[in-house]
Amino acid sequence: MSVEKLLKTATEAANEGLNNEKSGKLQIAIKNYSNAIEILNTAKKLNEDNPDLLQKIETKINDYTNRSKFIKSKINLEFGIEFFKKKDFNKALEAFNQAIEHNPKSMEAWNNLGTTYREIGDFESAIQSYNKALEIDSKYFKIWSNLGFSYFKKGEFQKAIESYYKALEIDSKNVEAWNNIGSAYKEVGDVEKAIMAYNRVLELNPKNIKTWINLASLYVKNNVLKKAIEIYNKAITIEPTNLEVWHHLASMYDKVGDVKKAIEAYMKTLEIEPKFIDAWKRLGEIYSEAGDLDKAIAAFNRVLSINPNNFDSWNYVAYAYKEKGETNKAIEAYNKVVELKPDSIEAYEFLAKEYEKKGEIDTAITNYEKLIELKPDSFEAWNYLGSAYAEKVNYEKAIEAYKKVLEMDPNYFEAWNKIGNVFYKIKEISDALEAYEKAISLKPDFFEAWNNLGNVYKEQGAIDKSIEAYNKALELKPEYFDAWCNLGAIYNQKREYDKAIEACVKATNIDKSKAKPWNYLGFAYLKKGELDKAKELIKRSIELNGYDPPAWYNLALVLLAQNRMDNSLELIDRALEIDSNFEDAIKLRELILQKKKGNKEEKPD
Repeated sequence: MSVEKLLKTATEAANEGLNNEKSGKLQIAIKNYSNAIEILNTAKKLNEDNPDLLQKIETKINDYTNRSKFIKSKINLEFGIEFFKKKDFNKALEAFNQAIEHNPKSMEAWNNLGTTYREIGDFESAIQSYNKALEIDSKYFKIWSNLGFSYFKKGEFQKAIESYYKALEIDSKNVEAWNNIGSAYKEVGDVEKAIMAYNRVLELNPKNIKTWINLASLYVKNNVLKKAIEIYNKAITIEPTNLEVWHHLASMYDKVGDVKKAIEAYMKTLEIEPKFIDAWKRLGEIYSEAGDLDKAIAAFNRVLSINPNNFDSWNYVAYAYKEKGETNKAIEAYNKVVELKPDSIEAYEFLAKEYEKKGEIDTAITNYEKLIELKPDSFEAWNYLGSAYAEKVNYEKAIEAYKKVLEMDPNYFEAWNKIGNVFYKIKEISDALEAYEKAISLKPDFFEAWNNLGNVYKEQGAIDKSIEAYNKALELKPEYFDAWCNLGAIYNQKREYDKAIEACVKATNIDKSKAKPWNYLGFAYLKKGELDKAKELIKRSIELNGYDPPAWYNLALVLLAQNRMDNSLELIDRALEIDSNFEDAIKLRELILQKKKGNKEEKPD
């Protein structure tokens, strides 16, 4: 084929490539240009002796090669944009870099590369890419704006301002650039220039809600809250259903203490977006602070209907129910709190105390132990844990807990009294005595400790000291039921029955619902020989507490004194059903049986 024919064929292929390029058939266009280049290379070999013609062919080869690279760059640019839209930023970076490799002068590729770097937070690479784009075209507004934004995100606010002003040299009325300048001046603390920039935006576009919000936030930052409220209200006249504006306005009224308007604004916010959690939460907090606990609970429950695992709302609901005295609901809520946040000290404190009050001692102990794991130096927790262990009859751990309390505060008289009670129960009488004496030395008017000291003296057989201690308790608290009751018992033991009667009557006058003083009173009358009176009083004791073995025993004594041995024996058996180790009852039973046997032997055949 002749050179002329080859050149003509190459030109036709290139023209076909140009047409395909124009119609968007870029891959086919690349093939067309490749064919043209291949034909021209063949022509070169046939015309190596014609320099002018070779130069002409070489020029065409370069043109077609550059055109092919331009198309390849354009294809990669389009791929990059698609990857960017899909947020596949790694592939977008790869595509834009390939576009630049094919066409280093592609301003669009450099700009998009910069934007991709900015999106992944690599602001330094973004700035470098935008500057490369500006070397190609320094009159392109968008690149200056993008550069300014990258400097802003990097925290280089002065450079951001310079870049935005460069953008404004190209488009002096660009609202976005003026708004961004305002934001940059706001960051550097130049309030006057920030206000100037935002006002310029509003001159250009008075309905620009974003700028009204930015302007208001500037006044908020400088604590000029009334001016901020004025601006937010202006913004609402422009866009009455703007969620962000209403929320900001509600926050401002909240900050200045205008509770009524704050509530109205939050309610308006929630009309626009009923599932706006932050608005419901703050509304709940406002109601809670105002003491309107029912409305607070309703607001937080709205939060929980949207997000059932919102910790703060469960915490507030628990607190509100606690304040309302709805303990069961508070317990339910606090259990949810610790489920969501297992290190919530306040929740464990509440749960432990309430479970103890409800008599659910095991659960109370679990919560106290968890509390101590979180707060090992919790004085209150150790103290309550001691009480819970004592209630559970785990005296060893109760003593351990109270000792921990006393390590933290050796002068805590109540702990000395409580550890004394535990020692008394396990018959460590000398330790109990020491503990009660310590409690009294710290608090001489501690009437409970005086009463407990009386019990210790009674256990030791020091009757007069016991009476003295009980009387001291009554001197401090004349209406102290336990001391009168104990005094009645000790006078019975001392056989001073009139004094026992006087003390027991005092006790029953203070609290008629307690069984013990009625039993002691009956015993005193029994010993005085007033059997009917004794029987009446002891029966009353049994009516109040049918599970008290000494009461059944004393009633048996009354019947025995009336020579009703069979009835007496029945009552003894009842006492032993309750306490099979009741020694006095066992002895009395044997005595009655022996008497009955003796009576039978005396009868004639």
